[in-house]
Amino acid sequence: MYLFTLIPCAATQWTGLGLTVGDWTALITLIGSVAFMIFRLGRIMTRLSDSIDELNKQNQKRDASLDELTEHVQRHDQQFIRDEERINQLFQLTSKKES
Repeated sequence: MYLFTLIPCAATQWTGLGLTVGDWTALITLIGSVAFMIFRLGRIMTRLSDSIDELNKQNQKRDASLDELTEHVQRHDQQFIRDEERINQLFQLTSKKES
């Protein structure tokens, strides 16, 4: 019986660096919680970094497609201008023949 009363009494009076067992328990719990939060934050930052990298890749693909589309439209615009010039030449030739 004496042994069971001795353990809690010794545990509450034990001090290391001026802290009681309860203080040590709280400190270890706090350190564990902070370490866990840092670990979780690191995982979140890794996922965020991966998401940003994926978005950058998609933006590069979009930009490449936009450049390709722009070149295609420019070619059609140039062809349209050439066609208009040809139509004007033909119209001028037909108007000269009628005169």
